Amino acid sequence: MENYAIKICSIIEVFEQNSKDINTVFHEISGLEESDKSSTSWLFDNIDEPDNEVPNDTNESLEVTEELTKKLSQDDKEEIVSSLSVQKDIYFQDSDTTLSNLYKLLNYSLLSGEYIYNKNLKNEIDIVENRLSDTLNYTNSFHRELQTKISEFISAIKIGCTFYKTFIKGIENEYSTDKVDYVFSFNQQIRKEYHKATLSDHSENLCKYFVNNLELSFYDHFFSSEDRQFEGLFKIEKAIEEIDLFEFDTITKVLKFKIEYLEYKWTARKQQENTAVHFSVDGNTNTIQDYSTTNPDIIYWTNIIDSHYELFSPWQHKTERRIKQFKNNEFEDLKFLQLHQLIKYYKDVNRNYSKLTEISKFLLSKKSENTDNFYDRYSLNIIKNYAVNNAFSSFLEKNNNIHTIKDEYYKAKDKTQGDINNFFLDYKYLNALIDILNKKSDEVSNIKFLDEYEELISSECRKKLDEYYLNKEWSKINNNYIFLLPFDESTINIPEFKIKELPFIFISSSFILPAVNNQIEKQYAEIRQKFKSLSFQIDAIRRIRKDLEEIKELKGEIEKRDFKSIEIISIFTAIITFVLSSIPAYKFVDSVSESILFMFGLACALGIFVMLILFATRGFIRSWVGYIYVIVLIVLATIGYNTIISDEKTEVVIKKELNESIDSLATKKIDSILLKKENFKKRK
Repeated sequence: MENYAIKICSIIEVFEQNSKDINTVFHEISGLEESDKSSTSWLFDNIDEPDNEVPNDTNESLEVTEELTKKLSQDDKEEIVSSLSVQKDIYFQDSDTTLSNLYKLLNYSLLSGEYIYNKNLKNEIDIVENRLSDTLNYTNSFHRELQTKISEFISAIKIGCTFYKTFIKGIENEYSTDKVDYVFSFNQQIRKEYHKATLSDHSENLCKYFVNNLELSFYDHFFSSEDRQFEGLFKIEKAIEEIDLFEFDTITKVLKFKIEYLEYKWTARKQQENTAVHFSVDGNTNTIQDYSTTNPDIIYWTNIIDSHYELFSPWQHKTERRIKQFKNNEFEDLKFLQLHQLIKYYKDVNRNYSKLTEISKFLLSKKSENTDNFYDRYSLNIIKNYAVNNAFSSFLEKNNNIHTIKDEYYKAKDKTQGDINNFFLDYKYLNALIDILNKKSDEVSNIKFLDEYEELISSECRKKLDEYYLNKEWSKINNNYIFLLPFDESTINIPEFKIKELPFIFISSSFILPAVNNQIEKQYAEIRQKFKSLSFQIDAIRRIRKDLEEIKELKGEIEKRDFKSIEIISIFTAIITFVLSSIPAYKFVDSVSESILFMFGLACALGIFVMLILFATRGFIRSWVGYIYVIVLIVLATIGYNTIISDEKTEVVIKKELNESIDSLATKKIDSILLKKENFKKRK
């Protein structure tokens, strides 16, 4: 690749030598002109002026000229002055041509993207500026008129170099991992050069031309779908056409070639939005003409644009036919543009999540540190993120499990490369999550939906929506690229322009259409509205649940009151039953102990009855109090049972003893009667 800065230094050296040679001519002309005005030698007059001191090597030739001048006639002097003036004019023309050639090299350097592929370009521009300063210092002793011309020449080149360095620094910052966001930028050095320099119209035009080229490159790097983008391209084209530099006609054709392609891409994006494009020139309505080109590289890109952005049908067939040539090749053998086409194919034509995962894995294995320049490092990170985004998007098409999707999202987040706020993952994740939650809300009860998904909606979705907003806003002002080809794949060969020093040009945006901020805002608004609906639903269910809980509490209190009423009635009924049943039972009671035992038995029966009521109405079966109540009743029943059994045994013993006593008395009585009867018989 060309090194234009080295060529600039070589041209400056030639210019310096030519200036040194022509310095004698300037002094000779001055000497001849002064000899007509004064008998005193012009040489001595010039020596008296400290500003016009000349180098020693010039003095010798001037001394010879002095001697010759004295011998020349007036006609001879005029002829010599005329001849020397021609040499001076030729020098001025050559200086303008040299300045034009230097600015051609600056434009070639910019168009070819030397600021990308030449890592040392800034240092080389510094060398050029230092060389110019040395030349200016060296020529301080030259003739005053010559010094003025040299000073103009050097200032014009310095202004161009300073503009170029500022542009390079801006591009490097934009593509840096340590990007600095400036509030504004101000170039004091350029202002100083403009103020101290008196530029000719030609030099002014060269500077303006280069500045317009720089602005065009800036538009290319940060391509946008905003209307101001097309307006800017149109104004740059008109400004370049109006600058009177016939020697730049070929470069102007190259710039218009680039502008027309960028305008085509801008229009293609508007076509995708179904937006008609009109603009006004001198009050007349104009439309954009259909784009056509014969450049094979541009034609290939336009075909990719048609299929990738689905501008024309059947785009699927075109994509499939294009990737058929290399889809079975090893990934390592493919260019990044071909990998991009494979991703499109496996994502939207022949859907294949496993293939997308393989491509993503392959790209993630590539080390950014191994790339040649800052631009390619940035580009590789964009390409990796593009593959991760599409793999995640494909994953969502076949999965509807919230937890699985959540895990995959955070894995994809961890895979993203560079300091790039990738809002695409946030959009896809939230869209899938909210759609699934909306379906779940129709499938399950409101209370169950609240219990299972309240935390997910209130915490996770809200947090990710905030991140989505910040990333979206960052993307709008930082031109978050969807895809970006490396430098080598972003160059276009231009043999049709036949510029030996410029075999190709660099187009940073390549085949990528500009991002659409309106579409980004529309997607965010849709997600935000879906989230709001879910949040309102959650809030409504939460309020309903609170009302239901209050109703449940009231219902419980009412039921408790009913249970208490039933308990009171039941216990009162049991007491009455106990009293009424006790009255007739007393006729069987012969003693106080029997009465107590009888009362104790009825009381136990009443206690069991009350216990059953409490177990049924107050859930005592689930409380330790109920078990204590049962244990007390069992203990009391056991004590009563043992008492009754003990009394019965005592009564049996007493009755047995009594019967024995009665039997003994009866026997004795009978024996006594029988004895008396026998005694009575004997008396008779």
